Amino acid sequence: MSLGERQHCLLLVSLDDTIVCRYYWGVKHPGEVLKESFLDPLDITPYRLAKSIGIQQTRISQILYGKRSITPDTAVRLGAFFGVPPRWFIDLQVSYDLAQAASSAAGIEQFPGRYWVRPSCAQWLDPAPLAQPTTHRIDPGFRERVRAQAALSPPRRPRQVVAVEYDNGMKAVVGQEIDEPSS
Repeated sequence: MSLGERQHCLLLVSLDDTIVCRYYWGVKHPGEVLKESFLDPLDITPYRLAKSIGIQQTRISQILYGKRSITPDTAVRLGAFFGVPPRWFIDLQVSYDLAQAASSAAGIEQFPGRYWVRPSCAQWLDPAPLAQPTTHRIDPGFRERVRAQAALSPPRRPRQVVAVEYDNGMKAVVGQEIDEPSS
C-alpha cells in the first residue's frame, strides 16, 4: 500500500448514541475531510464554526478550499469543538503534506551506501556482507515430540475461503468450516 492509498477511518457518534463509521481511501486535503465528515453531516456553516472556536472565518474558508494548512492551534480548537483528539487533524495534515512531497520527489536518485541516521547526525556504515545461505538440522527428538503432540490434538475440520461483504460496504475474506456429510 503506497502512501497515497492510506485508509482513514472516522467514527462519528451522534447525540442519540448511534455510531457512523466513515472510511475513505487516499489522502484528501484536511479541509475536504473537515467539510465532508464534520460540517456537512452536522449542518454547521464555516461562519458558525469560526465563531464557535474563536478564529476568523477566512481562516476556516481557506482550510476548506485547500489553500491553508491546519496548524496545531487550529487542530486543538477543532478537536475541542468536535470532541476529536487534535492529533487526528494533525495526522490528516501530515499525511496530505507527505503525499504532496512524495509526488515531487519521484525523480530523485538515492545516494549509494548505507547510513545510520540519528537526530543529530548521519553516520556512514560499511557495506552489508552478502548473506550466506544457512541450513538448520532439526533434532530428531524435537520432531518426535511435535508429532506426538499433533496426534493428541483434535483433528481440524476442513475450511473453505469465503468473501464476505458487510452492510457498511466493507469486504473481508474469512475461513468458514465446511459441514461434512454424515455417513
